[in-house]
Amino acid sequence: MSVARPDAPSESAGDGLAARLQTAVPELEDVRILRRLTGGSSHETWAFDARVHDLDHHDPVPLILRREFDHALFDMSLGTEFELLSRLHKSGLPVPRPLFQAGRDTALGSPFMIIERIAGLDTRKVMAAGGEADRRKIGKSLVAALTRLHAQQATLIADLIPGDGRDAPARELAKWRMAITDSGYRSATLRIAIQWLKTNSFTVERPVIVHGDYKANNILLKADTEPVIID
Repeated sequence: MSVARPDAPSESAGDGLAARLQTAVPELEDVRILRRLTGGSSHETWAFDARVHDLDHHDPVPLILRREFDHALFDMSLGTEFELLSRLHKSGLPVPRPLFQAGRDTALGSPFMIIERIAGLDTRKVMAAGGEADRRKIGKSLVAALTRLHAQQATLIADLIPGDGRDAPARELAKWRMAITDSGYRSATLRIAIQWLKTNSFTVERPVIVHGDYKANNILLKADTEPVIID
């Protein structure tokens, strides 16, 4: 998902994007840009329909285009995210199916990936509109999906991450400590928190995959209230 930024392309209505997308991905035909989606801070996101040569049907299918901003706020590249999604999808995890990915040297001019667009409902709206029994059922399904994800051993993505995952706490602390220092922001609270984390750091005994942003607007609910993790 994305929000408008000064360095983001100005195709607010999708002008020219369909043609350039077909050029960048020859497997696509009859691209129809529907709308630009909002939210997030690292990617520009578009909903569109298109016919896909590699799929076993001839009708247009619902798709999502995610394109990197020139200066993304996070350090995971779209290429890495695409490979991660591919492996999670093959493992049966409830994530969208990734279809195409490319770097900067295409007609789009920036790294992008294309994934299936899930037909689902906003988790927040469903929970707000439902009764206690509905919310309890949804809550259990959300916990179950997260449990399935956290049951995945880090070996599934060992070649995508530095080290073997055991030193993750120390690496994360060093990364964010440097980011805070480089920002010039001064905060006694952050300084105390960093010192506490450094003092209480530990080595992970059994590295697994975790979701760093598991919240309602990153999850869609299908008609059977089963969740799909979309970001």
